[in-house]
Amino acid sequence: GQRSVGRPKPALSNWWPWTSGRRLSIFSPSTKKSVGGRRGWRVTDAEWAASQARVPVILETVPTEHRARCERVLRNLPDAGFAQAWQDHFLWRNFFANMGERKGVYVDIGTNDAVKISNTVFFDVCLGWSGVCYEPQKAYHRTIRQSRSCKLVPHCVMGKPVNLTAVGTGGLMTLTAKPPEKGKWGPHKGGKGGKGGKGGK
Repeated sequence: GQRSVGRPKPALSNWWPWTSGRRLSIFSPSTKKSVGGRRGWRVTDAEWAASQARVPVILETVPTEHRARCERVLRNLPDAGFAQAWQDHFLWRNFFANMGERKGVYVDIGTNDAVKISNTVFFDVCLGWSGVCYEPQKAYHRTIRQSRSCKLVPHCVMGKPVNLTAVGTGGLMTLTAKPPEKGKWGPHKGGKGGKGGKGGK
């Protein structure tokens, strides 16, 4: 029969939103391994400690209105940053805090609001990363251009050329390959997209 392998004891703690202010244990690279080689979180405790010395320098270039939230993420404090479910905390603490002065590139598909519950605004306004923001809804374009440095692509993203129908607006906008049933999805606020998924006006 198959033999079960016990999970290693957690060696690294991190904040996660649904812990109600408690710490959620996750695994460090030194304890989480697989048969094929080491796997787990990239940022070690030593690298995290080193990253904290750079926080004041990073904050010097951050706009005043974003400085407090940037610091929460940079220091992995329990208060919310920009993302809806602490995604920016998680990604920074576990994957990118050891990058030093190097800059990254992000891709935001379905940007919606430029700042509110955004998973990428931290990397943009706090770290100075470059990026691409895909957002087909014109209602968001002005604030994206004003508040973000990303290149705005005002279209949807699809794996192949296709005509789509956009239904609804905001974060609840839905793209469907066929017209929705009347009353099922709410008012139809979009139109058919052209080739390449350029729907959702």
